[in-house]
Amino acid sequence: MRNAAFNYGGIIWRAGLSILLIPLYVRYLPDGQWGMVAFCMALQGVLTLFDAGLALILPRDIARAGASKTCLTLIFAKFSRLYFCLAAFALCMGQLLVPWLAAHWLKVGNIAPVDLSLALRLAFVLFFF
Repeated sequence: MRNAAFNYGGIIWRAGLSILLIPLYVRYLPDGQWGMVAFCMALQGVLTLFDAGLALILPRDIARAGASKTCLTLIFAKFSRLYFCLAAFALCMGQLLVPWLAAHWLKVGNIAPVDLSLALRLAFVLFFF
């Protein structure tokens, strides 16, 4: 029951954080720039592909550990570190790439570069959490 509660809690946390960040996107982006919000949400979806491999390996390792509480604790600690390192790496690389994404890749003319950069930075922060 506890594991199921934590699993559902994580899903609710990610969904709630997505909903809470949308007003920030809307506030800092000019009118008519919902396309940037959609791009940021798509970026978050692409970043979740980093998680795809670990999400399949974790249940397999837990099943192999059986009922040994010590093994389960070690597996949980190992995957927690892996997830944290993956999220931190994506956050750091994303923050470094934001100026290039805003200026050269997206090339959105009528959005201030500061507003666009802020929206992209928020998208990478959301992935971290």
